[in-house]
Amino acid sequence: MTNEPYLVKTDQDKDAITALHSLCFYNTDLLELQVALDDKNCFAFLVGCDEDEQPVGYIVCRVQDEDSFTLWCSIRPEQRKKGYARILWAAAFSESRARNTETISLYVAEDNPSAIRL
Repeated sequence: MTNEPYLVKTDQDKDAITALHSLCFYNTDLLELQVALDDKNCFAFLVGCDEDEQPVGYIVCRVQDEDSFTLWCSIRPEQRKKGYARILWAAAFSESRARNTETISLYVAEDNPSAIRL
């Protein structure tokens, strides 16, 4: 595994996101997450590598028409402030652009939405 983000494609990658999500969000929204990971209109990235060679962060986005929406993004608490979130956002921006979206909507917190024109 590498510190470079990589697009989630395998069931093993999806399991890693589910495990990270459980750790970061305390098992909330697991069914919604699993549905999104199987949705062809969604994409996800993993990033980082801890001492056990497990990923440390992920982002999941949905593309709808010309918009991309960030559904979840998290970094394991002990791995925060190391630049992983910035790496994930950059990967999401690039993938959104590659999928011909015009805007990406993201949430820094549930009550703090932002939209960025690509």
